[in-house]
Amino acid sequence: AIRSWKKLRGNPHIILFGDEFGVKELAEEFGATHVPDMELITEDVPGVYDCIHHVEHAYNIEVKRPVRPAPKLSSMFYRAMNLSKTKTLVFINGDILVPPLFADIVLNANYISDKFLLISHRYRRWVRNPLNDRNLSHPWFSCDDDDKDKYGRCGWKRDTHRAVDFFAFTRQTYYDVELHPFAVGRVAYDNWLVYTAARNGAVVVSGSDVMRCVHQNHDYSHLSAKNKTTNQ
Repeated sequence: AIRSWKKLRGNPHIILFGDEFGVKELAEEFGATHVPDMELITEDVPGVYDCIHHVEHAYNIEVKRPVRPAPKLSSMFYRAMNLSKTKTLVFINGDILVPPLFADIVLNANYISDKFLLISHRYRRWVRNPLNDRNLSHPWFSCDDDDKDKYGRCGWKRDTHRAVDFFAFTRQTYYDVELHPFAVGRVAYDNWLVYTAARNGAVVVSGSDVMRCVHQNHDYSHLSAKNKTTNQ
């Protein structure tokens, strides 16, 4: 995933959060800024579960308490804004590969408005070998022959609109907005970011029809929800 970010036009400034095994080495390999000491939140932080109650009611599920400590969204946003000098930033999960034209689409969004949020559907795929530029740039839903397995099944699967794994925005998008203490990697924070950007007057742009952003499939053992589908 990080290799796909590094290949983008414009030599983006990459900031890697986390102290998991290998993150420091990856930051050194790709010339990224490493922030190992993230602020974590747990179930006793006021407001953490405010949004979860709505999700439980809407989808008729129950989220178990307590959750494992998770990175605090607002802390990551503010620290990235302080570390970066650019007008436009991208918050992206570490399992997301982006196509080479990603930077061009972000640049074009800047021409639309100085206050925007760019998002797109993700495509779920088991990534066992490096993907080449062509099969990351294909814009549509249909599969080429080399995207299919030996049974003719498509290796690309477009995910639900409820799962958003990257957010490209300007500093004006969330200006004067109090970012809630959401837990990154749990439910609701992604939808809240989209809603709040629109409510704050930002232009919300979808890149789903012009690029594929790949979510590498993995298990969800880090979650506490009984019904894990709300995070997929």
